[in-house]
Amino acid sequence: MTSPSEPRTPGVYHRRPADAAVFTPLGGVALLFVGWATFIVTAVASERYGAHALVGLILGEVVLAAVPVVAALEGKISLRSFGLRRAPLVYLVSGLLVGSALWYVNWQVVVALDIPKDRVRVLAETVAEPPLPLAVLAMAVLPAICEELMFRGVVLRAFAGAWKAPVAVVASALLFSAYHISVPQALPTFTLGLALGALALRSGSLYPTMIAHLMNNLAAVLVTRDELPGVNDWISDHGLVALVGASAIVAVGLALLVPPPAVEPVVRRGPS
Repeated sequence: MTSPSEPRTPGVYHRRPADAAVFTPLGGVALLFVGWATFIVTAVASERYGAHALVGLILGEVVLAAVPVVAALEGKISLRSFGLRRAPLVYLVSGLLVGSALWYVNWQVVVALDIPKDRVRVLAETVAEPPLPLAVLAMAVLPAICEELMFRGVVLRAFAGAWKAPVAVVASALLFSAYHISVPQALPTFTLGLALGALALRSGSLYPTMIAHLMNNLAAVLVTRDELPGVNDWISDHGLVALVGASAIVAVGLALLVPPPAVEPVVRRGPS
């Protein structure tokens, strides 16, 4: 019989200090696939009962985040272990800068790759058709919270607790990209996952990554829907300037991660 403070499933949890990674890599992936499957079942079931597709997306995001929360409760783990803790201002600023500009760099990459226009058009229509508040909630706010909790709070931390940081960041970014099951989004979500992974490990917090994820998705939604008067026209007329400017903003945001943290990183490698 285990004590209340002792994780009950050695195959899922690391038996390690409270400030180190909680889940093993296998445990993190297992939780991800449970959350992923629950997301799909919830979204499909809601649509079959006549709900709007974005309602299904909203419910799916919620249950995706519920899986690690339930696991934490079952294992008597504090949610702070997922990275829900204060972050220094420099990392919040980094997240704001990266998120506000990386979407445009990624969009130009998608354009350069010449992905079939029908696939891009379907994605754009999904963003443009619903009412703005619903689109923002489903495609910006909830992904920034729910996906960060799963991918950077569970999966990345589980990997970083056992592997070298670059390997952990790349592996979690690949899973983040695969999760979206979308050809137009495959490369953008991978590069976004790399940036978010670096930010999460450097800051030891999910709040900077939530800000970055929110700004990335929100900017894409607003520009795709032409909700910012004059912005689309300006970008069309000054494409190169926009790309250089966005790239510079991303570079500045990432450069803020270069100096070593003032405190010991939250996720530490060690034996499971």
